[in-house]
Amino acid sequence: MRVNGLNETITHWAVTDNGLGGMSYALPVQLRGRWEDKNELFRNVAGEEAVSDAIVYLSQDAAIGDWIFRGASVDATPPSGAREIRQFFKSPDLRRLSSIRKAVL
Repeated sequence: MRVNGLNETITHWAVTDNGLGGMSYALPVQLRGRWEDKNELFRNVAGEEAVSDAIVYLSQDAAIGDWIFRGASVDATPPSGAREIRQFFKSPDLRRLSSIRKAVL
């Protein structure tokens, strides 16, 4: 399904605890999105103010610490140019028919 305005391909790697004190990447998933190279003030998970390098609107949920890449990739790990999600917001649209998902990089 194509979500209105989300006409770019974004590759997403979910990050999980590997049980050995490190992190591992799930297989990459291609999502629809809209990538904006934009500086925006936000609060990180520690509650500190930070400035984004980009904002990405996504068709599916993601999480803080996951990685995304502008374009298609089948690499098992995020390639050069991929970015870590520093904050993630999800809110319903005004009619509560879908949600707006915003990843802050």
